[in-house]
Amino acid sequence: MSSEESTYLRRLKTWLARDPDSRLFLSLAEEYWKNDVTDVAIGIAEEGLKKHPDLTAARCCLASWYLAKERPLDAELQLSEIVEKNPDLLSAQRLLARLRRRLGKTDQALAGYRHILARRPQDPECLGALEELSAEALPGEVVVIPHEEAGRETPGTDLPVLNRGRLAEADSAFARGQHSQAFELYTSVLSERPDLWQIVRKRDEALTMHHAAQREKKRRTVNRLGRLRDAVRTRYEQAPTAGLPPVSG
Repeated sequence: MSSEESTYLRRLKTWLARDPDSRLFLSLAEEYWKNDVTDVAIGIAEEGLKKHPDLTAARCCLASWYLAKERPLDAELQLSEIVEKNPDLLSAQRLLARLRRRLGKTDQALAGYRHILARRPQDPECLGALEELSAEALPGEVVVIPHEEAGRETPGTDLPVLNRGRLAEADSAFARGQHSQAFELYTSVLSERPDLWQIVRKRDEALTMHHAAQREKKRRTVNRLGRLRDAVRTRYEQAPTAGLPPVSG
């Protein structure tokens, strides 16, 4: 990290100093990670999760950072926590299945891929992995897709064009500091794709920063009114102007 911290990083540290329990710890951790201060980023995320254990976005980030630091068992623990509480978060299910396959935990990897296929029957990665793993674990096993799932339309892995436009608009609003508008736009995107934890994180960050800005605005208003009150009090406590009779009590 350069000797001069970014304005955004300084702002995050200031807000967290005022509200140590804020969920903005994840944004601060990500900022450190982007600046290659990886151990600090991981430490901040770990401490923040002690206060916010249900913050899925933070667990996803921490899992990916553990993988980058060659800590697969720690990553597996985080991903297991995620999928236990969010079984329909298929991006986490997929990452966990890949990791367990890498770790040689074939039965658990198979279960993960089957879980995804029950919701996305034509997923090419899962079909290929399931065929390979089934052959390794139980030669001759046939992969069967449940009948009630066979005709279900497979959701696309990419955002619809309209959603991508709304996502770009949300990112733009966030960059301009219009956090309330950004929150509404992110929420709109998530109404169709609730499994996108990256957008969940952005939505939560937008809401947190909106609340922080509202508190700061209220604090400035209170301070301004206090200064005005003090000025008025000082004015009327001054000695009477020369030539005018004193004001009687």
